[in-house]
Amino acid sequence: MIESTFMRTLALFILGCVVWWGSIARVFTPPGSTQFDPNKNHPLAQELLANYVHHWQSSESRDKLLSDLHAANPEWDLMFRLFLVGALANAAERDARWKKTAVITIDAIIRDTLQRERQYGQSYFLLPYAAARPFVVQSPAGNQFVDGEIAWMMGMRRLLHNDSVWRKLHRDRVALIERRMRRSAL
Repeated sequence: MIESTFMRTLALFILGCVVWWGSIARVFTPPGSTQFDPNKNHPLAQELLANYVHHWQSSESRDKLLSDLHAANPEWDLMFRLFLVGALANAAERDARWKKTAVITIDAIIRDTLQRERQYGQSYFLLPYAAARPFVVQSPAGNQFVDGEIAWMMGMRRLLHNDSVWRKLHRDRVALIERRMRRSAL
């Protein structure tokens, strides 16, 4: 008697879970929402990208955005740049109409990043802990995090349009990272 009640309860519980799981997408999908299509840019993504492209085209808007972000956390400044480059590269890969805008904006992002690196050093993109002894790499000097993110941005740029200028800068940056890794204790 107890076994049959338990089995009936278990069967009803499993049936309830199956029905609930099957209907959860319908219940929690906002009206007018579409399923993600990896071959198309979602309208919301296009809107967000257009907003950030606008920021990069307006020096006043860009400087305000970056100074606020940098004041909160300099590493977020660099990561924001990386993720924006990635989003633009993905958008351009999915929709050729984004390619020209993506390349121009990515070039501006990388140039600005390199200019700030030259002007202030790599510590500009790092929190104070990065100057602590265990994190300092002496030869060749630099920071793997900063160099890695810049190299990653250059690599994504090259996926869209692989010209000789970015190819050389990218290869040089990757070679620097590799030399540093070969000399490290790990």
